Amino acid sequence: MKNVIGHPARGTDFYPRERVVKKILRSLGADNHLQLAAPRRVGKTSILMHLLDTKQTSDHFFVYVDVEATTSENNFYKKLYESVIKSEALTKTGKMFKQIKDGGNTFLKRIKAISLIDGSIELNSGVDLDFYNELKLLLKGLNFGDKRLVLLIDEFPYAINNLIEDESNEKALNLLKSKRELRQDPVLLTKVQFVYTGSISLNTTVENISASELVNDIDSITVSPLIDKEAKELINKLIETDSLVIGDDELDYILQKVVWLIPFHIQLLVKELFDISDEQNINVVTREIIDKAFLEIVDFRNNNYFEHYLSRLKKLYKGNQYNYAIEILHLASKNDSIIRSQVFNLASKHEVEDESRRIIHNLIYDGYLFQSDTNDYSFNSPILKMWWKKYV
Repeated sequence: MKNVIGHPARGTDFYPRERVVKKILRSLGADNHLQLAAPRRVGKTSILMHLLDTKQTSDHFFVYVDVEATTSENNFYKKLYESVIKSEALTKTGKMFKQIKDGGNTFLKRIKAISLIDGSIELNSGVDLDFYNELKLLLKGLNFGDKRLVLLIDEFPYAINNLIEDESNEKALNLLKSKRELRQDPVLLTKVQFVYTGSISLNTTVENISASELVNDIDSITVSPLIDKEAKELINKLIETDSLVIGDDELDYILQKVVWLIPFHIQLLVKELFDISDEQNINVVTREIIDKAFLEIVDFRNNNYFEHYLSRLKKLYKGNQYNYAIEILHLASKNDSIIRSQVFNLASKHEVEDESRRIIHNLIYDGYLFQSDTNDYSFNSPILKMWWKKYV
């Protein structure tokens, strides 16, 4: 297994997230639409790629769409449309071409966006089209047989945020409404399912524009951190092709240091262990080397891996709301925790009493903080806490 950092792990480089994949397939088998609910860097996109690559279910085939760069509702549906007509599941079998060429389907006969050219399907360029209706006609007209088409829509919350331009949020709301209409269309209910994910929370995004009711038909699957056994197995897989040796006690020590066992943080630590072992010409990992590697994770050269934790707050919040969120995280980084009364006092200081609960919920949901049994708030990850204290 290669230590893939910064982009989705695929094939043999993907650590099999059997628990969450089983949940996804079970939910899809129950005919649900769903979202993968988890903070950035937990491995959501890698899981989508795994579904796309393995095609491990006879009941579904998967099409991946990255909509982060979406600039309009029509552009969003154009991306979905292009991904469907180019999908391997349909083009390699010639299934889509045959259905469109036959021309007997009333839905497909009304499609204007594509042409059949030299035995292939091409998107008509320079044509002003309503791609929402074009997509709906295409999906209704195509016969997927015994399978269902599952559209894996990555960075959907970013697409919504891209359309939030003013206080009315009209464009973003229109996209959410049209997506809900697609999900609930009686013809498409038996043919198409949607899976949404993103590096910011869908729930957070829609709550910020008071539109939670537009996604309340979507099942939510939590992508949890690895359990101890999985984390140790991942570490061993990452070092098995090299001569690095990590004993059982040292493995336990790594888990104690990392705490929040997401694959990305484990991969960063293993990378630093390799670098230090190369520099010192050793192959046995000690606690001292683990301590050094842990500190090296937040060296400035790795800053690009963490900067988004600050930049996405700037995107989500403005003015007093932003200042409130930042001060909470500052206090949590300087101390072991921030107590509940401090949270209320800060809300009063920044004049965000009405928004305080939602902001705290978002910081928890998006992976910055967790709430203890005593209702105190602490950083989820010692690594993120260390980076925040050093650079923010």
